[in-house]
Amino acid sequence: MAYNRFRIDPNDGSDVIEYRIDDFCVERRTGEGCTRDGVYQEAEWERLTPNQLFTEIMTCAAFAYWLYQGLGSQMLLHACSPTLLD
Repeated sequence: MAYNRFRIDPNDGSDVIEYRIDDFCVERRTGEGCTRDGVYQEAEWERLTPNQLFTEIMTCAAFAYWLYQGLGSQMLLHACSPTLLD
């Protein structure tokens, strides 16, 4: 996919959040900042559950738009479907 990564940098000292689409699943990791020796540390990728994905979509319009562009409406609904059925 052409747009398989999305990054949010709050520019306020908070951690950078990066998302990716991997095999039609959405994953997230958080940048943990620089260590004392100046090396940037990143967390491992974690796959979002349908509930987590739904929450992220509802709280960030830019993320929702990127995800819609990357997955399309049918795959996006499928990824959130357990939430929609609750």
